[in-house]
Amino acid sequence: GIGDCDIEDGAVLLVELHDPKGAKTGESPWPLERTNAGIKDWRKLQRGDVMDAQDKDGKWYKSKVVDRRYEDDETKTTEVRVHFEGWDSRYDEWIPVDATDKFAAPGHHSRKTGGKGKDAVTAQAPASRGVVGLRNLGNTCFMNSTLQCMSNTPIFNTFFSGGRYVQDVNKVNPLGTRGKLAHAFGILLRDIWHGNNNVVAPSGFKRAVGHFAPRFSGYQQQDSQELLAYLLDGLHEDLNRVKKKKPTQTVEAKGRPDREVAEESWKTYELRNRSVIVDLFMGQLKSTVVCPNKECGNVSVTFDPFMYLTVPFPRRSTRRVTVHVVHNPPRAVKSYVVVVEARGGCGELMAKVAEMAELPEEEVIIAEVYKSKLFRIFTPEHKIDSIRPSDVIVAYHLPEAKGAKDADLVEVPVLHGRRLESEDGRVTISSAVGLPMLVLLKENCTKEAVHKEIKSKLTRFLPEDPEVLKEPWYPDIRVVDKSGQRLEDDGPMADDNTEAKIETGNNLVLVWSNQKVFKHYHAASNPAKWEKTGAQAMKGLTVYDCVEQFCKKETLSKNDAWYCSKCKDFQQATKKLDLYRCPEILIIHLKRFVQRSAAYREKISDFVDFPIKGLNLSQYVVASSGDEDAIYDLYAVSN
Repeated sequence: GIGDCDIEDGAVLLVELHDPKGAKTGESPWPLERTNAGIKDWRKLQRGDVMDAQDKDGKWYKSKVVDRRYEDDETKTTEVRVHFEGWDSRYDEWIPVDATDKFAAPGHHSRKTGGKGKDAVTAQAPASRGVVGLRNLGNTCFMNSTLQCMSNTPIFNTFFSGGRYVQDVNKVNPLGTRGKLAHAFGILLRDIWHGNNNVVAPSGFKRAVGHFAPRFSGYQQQDSQELLAYLLDGLHEDLNRVKKKKPTQTVEAKGRPDREVAEESWKTYELRNRSVIVDLFMGQLKSTVVCPNKECGNVSVTFDPFMYLTVPFPRRSTRRVTVHVVHNPPRAVKSYVVVVEARGGCGELMAKVAEMAELPEEEVIIAEVYKSKLFRIFTPEHKIDSIRPSDVIVAYHLPEAKGAKDADLVEVPVLHGRRLESEDGRVTISSAVGLPMLVLLKENCTKEAVHKEIKSKLTRFLPEDPEVLKEPWYPDIRVVDKSGQRLEDDGPMADDNTEAKIETGNNLVLVWSNQKVFKHYHAASNPAKWEKTGAQAMKGLTVYDCVEQFCKKETLSKNDAWYCSKCKDFQQATKKLDLYRCPEILIIHLKRFVQRSAAYREKISDFVDFPIKGLNLSQYVVASSGDEDAIYDLYAVSN
């Protein structure tokens, strides 16, 4: 019996059950023997069979056959569609059954990592402990970035990878996941820090997050800060050591010393919240709100917990706008960096561009170029804040613009397209490319006048070598509407004295056949290569600027009005935040997105200088707190 075997305590026994049905069908009654026997002929793989399979990148995963297509006269092969467990079906692969080196018995290469499924891993050992990559499961770089930051957080990673979190799992907290999120996270960190593979696919963790937070269940790009906030909050509720939460009330200062009120507020918070997340990541803010009613003078001081600091960017009174000016020959084209009022109108921009370029302001027309088309032409009424940092702004010097209204001139954008000819002889015109031109044409002008104006503008960027221009190079001209629909069906515009019939809203398209000349024209007209002059780089932002803006006194808007308990009315009070208790591990969230309208959010791409060593926030901590040694070292960044 088994008692006669020399087995040490703690040994793991693998038991295989005898299956008499196998003997009746002529197969081995031992399942493992049947599995190994099946390896000899992978051609018999059918839908539903489970095995280890190697993907096109050479990595092994536990897999399942989900379809089979039989050989035909063309391929002469039979293939099976393999689904890799833990991955989306978009990563399924068709593998020929003859490729026997791509298949193996279940568990031969893959290994169980916990959870309901098996996380895909590579078979190569990490260079050192914890130096492990996370595989992108499809637009999950935001998640991997967050996980790597958490994985490399001291104390925190050992708490989870070592399994210490298990004793804190709270299965009765209705705000948690009954420990499932904590278990998925702990298993992942165990694989990263105690596994034998240098790459892990966090599919089990993603499934757990997607199950409890459906907004993260798909494969769309997400915000890493939003995931981090959900993860920390979810782990806190899963590991909350408070099993029965008592009702509490907000603690008001009512003239008492800060230290007394802050301590009472913290103890009140801990009556409902005690976890490793609170121990490591939670700090405390002092909030001071003053009623603007002079007869009231009510001052409310409260102390609130925070898990991360969401700091805004300081509002600048001015901003830089780069404008690319198309001078007329012989002056060279040039880009100008102009400093204007951030909340002013484009009239100031027009005046400053003309001044810097030494051009009459009434002869300059400024437009935005988007996808090689004129997206809009600016007027003084346009707002500067409608111009995004990534917008391409171009100023055209058009002497004829002076008195354009009196001369009944029409602004006509001129786009560039290439003539494309396929092998079967079909001719098409490419979509707009390069820098568009702008011409002013008289109403009812002749086609000859159009050609003359176009030729005069083209000389700006043509090759100087006359040998290049000996071959036919002049492009065809076609008239189109705003949508790009041709308005003439009789081919290119002729060069004669007939009426051009160009109306407001029409565009001209130059169709280039001489690719050599157009290539030169395209390169020369690229604003990115033009000489740049004007304002120097403005003073860069530091993280201290952002924290100072966070702690700055502000007046609440009508929508955020504060209810004064003394006035018994909503007031646009002044509010100030200060750091009071700093956490062991501080998370700073840079608020880079600003809501410009109901449908548009702008991302602030300004560089923020952040010290790697010795971030000293002591100057922003209330002196009475006693927590004056608020100095941090940077160890992780998630963009």
